[in-house]
Amino acid sequence: MRDLGVLALLDFLLPALLPALAVVAALLSPFLIYVQTGNKNKTALMETLAKELEKPAPVAYIVESCVSRLHNSRALPWDCLQIILRYSNAWQIISLISTGRRVLDLFEVSVTDNRVSVQYSRWFSSRRDRNRARGICLALAAFFLLVFAFAYVDVLKLLSGEQGQTAGLQDRALRFCYLLFQMFVYAGFLYLFCLLQIIIGRSENRLNIVNTLICQNLTLPAPETRSQIPALDQKTPG
Repeated sequence: MRDLGVLALLDFLLPALLPALAVVAALLSPFLIYVQTGNKNKTALMETLAKELEKPAPVAYIVESCVSRLHNSRALPWDCLQIILRYSNAWQIISLISTGRRVLDLFEVSVTDNRVSVQYSRWFSSRRDRNRARGICLALAAFFLLVFAFAYVDVLKLLSGEQGQTAGLQDRALRFCYLLFQMFVYAGFLYLFCLLQIIIGRSENRLNIVNTLICQNLTLPAPETRSQIPALDQKTPG
């Protein structure tokens, strides 16, 4: 009898889920189109950025916007970009900085004496603050893992007939769809907080790499020829 109930539930669910799958496909279609055209958009952004940098007086807003969209992060200040974009490893530097400027505002970038300085933002300036943030992320990840497990157990009970025996077939089907939706949401939050914990945990190593890459471009010549380096001795406009 239990097997017959499960089969009846599945026979009811499959036709009922087809319209839902069509709706999900329609919702995912714009995202898939965006992913497919992402490379083309980035190529166009690179061309726009290159043309803007060739001008005698580039527009700061355009340069900041192009770099921000290329790396999917908060915009870097124009005075910093003026210096970083001259480096041979500019892409690697900006990519590492952008990892800490997407979901979390981990890094602050500034210019001191015409030198780029990358450091933690005031919310993550001390190791204690970063460990506290990691602990919060781990606690939230554990919470969503727990509720995901509860929802998964409810799905198994529903399919085995241990739950909702007195409910009608339609009510059980709706309950099944609701539990699947819950599991999807919980899994999304679980992934998010695990990712944030990893980003914070690796931020110190990433920050050291960024500063090392910047220092590689600061090998200064003798003092008498230092004025020949415009990136270090000329005041940046803007």
